[in-house]
Order: sequence, then structure tokens, then C-alpha cells
Amino acid sequence: MTLRTLALVVLAAACGDAGSDAATDARTGADASTDSAIPSDSAIEPRDGGGMADHSYFEMLAAHPNAHYSLRIRSNEDIWPLHWSRPERYDAEELFYDSELEAAANFFDVGDGSSGTSWGPGRDGRNQFEAISGTTAFFYWEARWSDRFTAKDDNNRIGGELETHKAFILLGSLIDDRPVEIRSRFNQASAEEGVARTDIRQYGSAAGVSPNGETEGGDSVAVRSDDFVVQANTWTYHWVYLDMNEGNLSYWIQDERQALAVIYDDVPVVVEPDLTLVGFEFRHNSSQSGGTAPEGFTWNRNLAVLTGVTLAEARALVSLR
Repeated sequence: MTLRTLALVVLAAACGDAGSDAATDARTGADASTDSAIPSDSAIEPRDGGGMADHSYFEMLAAHPNAHYSLRIRSNEDIWPLHWSRPERYDAEELFYDSELEAAANFFDVGDGSSGTSWGPGRDGRNQFEAISGTTAFFYWEARWSDRFTAKDDNNRIGGELETHKAFILLGSLIDDRPVEIRSRFNQASAEEGVARTDIRQYGSAAGVSPNGETEGGDSVAVRSDDFVVQANTWTYHWVYLDMNEGNLSYWIQDERQALAVIYDDVPVVVEPDLTLVGFEFRHNSSQSGGTAPEGFTWNRNLAVLTGVTLAEARALVSLR
């Protein structure tokens, strides 16, 4: 354990359960099946060896005085309420607890087009966090992709068609309002490079408008400041900071091996005067069918949301990871 990790553990322990009152606890006590690892017929997905994950950084954020919401994935009891759509569409074989990786495992059937097994406090009101408006919002989460997402053709498309996945979404209160959408751009990374490069676009009330002129991919919020390629079978850490008053956004990304990359640093974005954030999703959905692409797994865990922090404070928290 490094000195930095030890310091985070000590800080989290000192805070005790302070974050439990400040942040909404995602557990609902809903009926759920017992914990299970990935089914044997999916054992072809290569993953790192076992061992308990180091959650100390997340726990530090969850115990922060400005904590607004925290989501722990530690059992199947934490999984079912995360399903964003109608309960009858939930599929326990497509979204379940992976006890080895201590995460929500999502069976991603590329080519399915849309699924009801998304991960996160979503749009239907059953598991949304308390509304955020007129302040700053700071999001942190951890994600992982199987190596099936590196199975690309000569044009870096998965299954001959899939180029982009609208993966992580900060949800607004309006129908289909996605003021911040973090995309996996599979076609912007070769199979040799890795899974994808990421960017952010705005969708819904802010769609099609960029204060930054010409951007990558046509509708990205800005040109990337740093280069970073998401790697398969590797935990990737994401941070997004949105100033809802000033209309500025920052996005950082890092993984277990690669150094921190600043993708966007305080770039202008469109923020409607009445913008209200109510949820976060990993959207198991793409408008591109993906043809006959191989199926794969994604994993997600440890979502923390802070409000009212300054950009300088957000940068300091990112540096602790």
C-alpha cells in the first residue's frame, strides 16, 4: 500500500459514516438473488486475478462534506434498483453483481440496439438522486471493458458498423435531456491501440450547439487537450466537473497503468438557465446496430457525486487518485 493510499484509508476511517447522511444511499432493500460471479459460459472473458478492490479513494469522496450521492456495488441487492427502464425488462443475466471484481457486470450484446439493463441512478424516478441545479456538480466513477471491444475491422468499427457508443450520461430533468454525454469512440482507436478514445457531446436541449466552433467528430464539445485510449480489462477512472452557473466543463480520465489525462479543461458548454441534473447512467444503447459484432462485458462501480466544490477543489481531488 502506498503512502497516498494509506492516507486515503486513514481519512475515510476518520470520516466514519459522515458521508451517509450527506449522500443518498443507493441501497433499497429490494428482493434480489444471491451474489454470483460471471456465468461459466462467459468465462472466455479474460480478466485480472481476484483480490479485494481498493475502494479507499471512492470512500473518501463519499465521505466528503460536499457529498451529494454515492453508489456502492457490493452485492446483487445493489443491482436491481439501478435498472432505468420498466421492471419487467430487467434481465438478471445481463446485469448482475460480479463478486470477483466487486462491480455491476453488464452483458453488452453489441447489435442489440437498446436494452433495459443500464447501470446507474436513472431517469424513471425510482432511484434518482436529489436534484442538482444552480451550482457545480462533480462526478467520479469507475468502468471496465472486456477485450471483445477491440475486435475491429480495418476501419476500426466493431462488427462492421459500430463506431460510437453513447456510454455515460448525466441526465437532465427534461425528457431525453442529456446535457453531458461521455462517448466511447471505438472508431477513433485501432485494435492495437485499445478499446476507444472518449469525448463529450451535449444532447437534448443543448444539442447541436458548441461555443467552441469546429470540434472533433463534428459534435464534441471541444478539441481534446490530451490523448488517452481506454484499455481492455483495465479499470478506468472518470471525472466530470460541470459549473451550471458559468457554463464550463472539465473531464479527466486515468486508469490502473496510464497517467492522468485532461481531456477538457474548463471549456465553455451550453447550460440552460433551468438545467437540473437528476441522474447518471451507463447507457446500454447505441443507435448503430453493430452488425454481427461479438458480445462482451462491461463493468461499472463506485459512483460519487459532489456539489458546490470549486474547479480548484475538483482538480485537487482528482490529483489524489
